[in-house]
Amino acid sequence: MNVAQPNRRYEDTLAQLHDWRERFINSEAFSRLTPIQQASAGCIIEAFAENAYAFLGSSPDNWGTECVQECCSEILPRKVAKGAWFFESVCPVLKSFFTFLAEHRLLVQGRLLAVAIDEVHLATIVNAENPVRWGPAKMFAMAAREAGVDLAEPSSLTGWCQQMNLRRLEELN
Repeated sequence: MNVAQPNRRYEDTLAQLHDWRERFINSEAFSRLTPIQQASAGCIIEAFAENAYAFLGSSPDNWGTECVQECCSEILPRKVAKGAWFFESVCPVLKSFFTFLAEHRLLVQGRLLAVAIDEVHLATIVNAENPVRWGPAKMFAMAAREAGVDLAEPSSLTGWCQQMNLRRLEELN
């Protein structure tokens, strides 16, 4: 197998997703979402697609109900460092997105995915709020956020990391 093939497949997936996301954002289906859901829709769609690809090897043509359920109820809550407002929007946004794709004949299995997502809505929210379910990177990011660090500002994060390292050194001495 050519080493460049997986990257090409990923690039193709992102290009297809970008096209679909733009169509969705300009649709009637998108306008029916709440303002919070609309604001987070792009990030949710991208996070789902990237994590489905990275951790399940699944691109849109082979997204299935198990992929959707595992990605939404297990992977996203473990990996994505966002608050409850984000995870409360994940399933409604993806349900609307998958339904839109099915209605516009862009994703054959879209309706099945929209139904499957309903089954994991509560698990997605609960797992996202449970630190036991978080991965190390999310634990780190959520601790920084709780300490008041602006994660979008690299210098704030660097300063916080330095403070944490100094505390650890003091504890060891």
